[in-house]
Amino acid sequence: MKVECIADNILELEQSISPYEFCFLQKTLGEKSGISSELWKGNHYDVNCISIVKGRVSFYISQESDPVPSSYPHQFFKIVDSRISQYCGMYKKSKKGQLLITFKEWALENSFYSNLIDREPRELEIFRTYKRLMLLEFPDPKLKIQGQILKDNWVMCPECNEAWEVFDNSGILICPKCSKYQNNPLYRTPKELNVFE
Repeated sequence: MKVECIADNILELEQSISPYEFCFLQKTLGEKSGISSELWKGNHYDVNCISIVKGRVSFYISQESDPVPSSYPHQFFKIVDSRISQYCGMYKKSKKGQLLITFKEWALENSFYSNLIDREPRELEIFRTYKRLMLLEFPDPKLKIQGQILKDNWVMCPECNEAWEVFDNSGILICPKCSKYQNNPLYRTPKELNVFE
């Protein structure tokens, strides 16, 4: 799932949300009027986890400068790609009444997120693995490069002319030679693959 930051300050939201939501955000953010110095209005972000508690929705987003995702109120974003990753499931945390949409380790291991915040090696590795899988899962219309189909499952990088065989249905490929990200010309949606038929 991808979102676009539509406001980086609570005052920008005052006219577009209910007075109740505005008061709640004021209490939640306290003295801070913004959500983060690292989130920029107009930028797109990958959502690593969706949390719903008592009807309040938060998105967990990680930045390039910090591998650990932070929670942000959904009101600061608009959804630009609503597809949920195949690596995510919906899990209910019974003690807190919390609903999580994320990968299983985060949802089922009670200490996963706190260990991730503490930068424990196991949790960091699990998170980085899922983040990479989710990043490459769907094509990105913002990418200007697309691999070229050669034959069967073979593609060629238009930047360096490296050719390689593609064995999965990732939306984005990374050239093994020049490391350029490019959309996979062989990508097929689940409907095109007849997954649901």
